[in-house]
Amino acid sequence: MLITMKPNMFNIEDVYYCKPIRNKIMNGGMFMRIIYSNSMVSINGIHIVFSISGKIHEVYNNKYKFAYDTVSPDILNIINNLECIEKKILSSCSLSDKTPSYKLKDQLEQKFFKFFQSSHYVKPSGKQSNNSSTIFSLKISGVWSTETTYGITYKFTKV
Repeated sequence: MLITMKPNMFNIEDVYYCKPIRNKIMNGGMFMRIIYSNSMVSINGIHIVFSISGKIHEVYNNKYKFAYDTVSPDILNIINNLECIEKKILSSCSLSDKTPSYKLKDQLEQKFFKFFQSSHYVKPSGKQSNNSSTIFSLKISGVWSTETTYGITYKFTKV
C-alpha cells in the first residue's frame, strides 16, 4: 500500500529530518532521511500524488520519459506546487552554511521527467502514447549534502 497526499495537503511542519549518515551514492557526501508525521500517519519520505497531461516516451528497457507542456494553467499549478515543496524542504533543513541545489525545479523546467516502471504497467502505443492525463507519485526520500551544496533525493513513479 502506498500512502500519498495531494500537493496542497503538504505541511512543512510535519517534516522531520533524521540524523545525517554517510551517503552511499555520493562519495564524501551525507544523507538525511525524511520522516513525514502528523496526527494520522508517520511514514518514511514524502509521497505526493498528482495527475498531469502529457506523453509517455519509452527510452529503453522499461525506462520512460514523461513530457508535458506548461501552457495549461492546471499543469503550471502542479509544477509550481512541486517546486514550492522542494523549496520549503531545503529551507527548513538547517544547512544554512551550504548552497541549496534545486534539482527537482531544474528537472521540471525541462518539461519532462524520467520514471522507471515495469512494462506491464506502462502501455505506450509504439514509441510514445497520446496526450492523456496520467497519475504519478513523487517520492522525496531525503536530503543529500556535499561540502558546499545540498538538495532533495526524489523519484517519480507511475501509479
